[in-house]
Amino acid sequence: MARLLRTVGFGPWVPNHPVVDASGAVRAEIDFADLTLRIAIEVDGRAHHVDRRSFERDRARQNLLVSAGWTVLRFTWEQIVHDAAGVMQTIRATQALLLTR
Repeated sequence: MARLLRTVGFGPWVPNHPVVDASGAVRAEIDFADLTLRIAIEVDGRAHHVDRRSFERDRARQNLLVSAGWTVLRFTWEQIVHDAAGVMQTIRATQALLLTR
């Protein structure tokens, strides 16, 4: 995903961006973050969601990001590798939408 974002010229994207609460505790880490538009890109692999607990934790984490004002885009490894154009189209459309707000 990092290479894809650089190739297309999107940016700047911050990899592994920590999201902290009011006390300064890290509540989540975003795979790739656009800090200006508050877009969080998450790359999902099948191995990451192998058990119920990790699946549940991931959903709670996404809700935390959304409630903190982030727009969350999730892409699978398969999408990134086999449909890079579609991934980029989704990111561009999201950026355009947020820029008009």
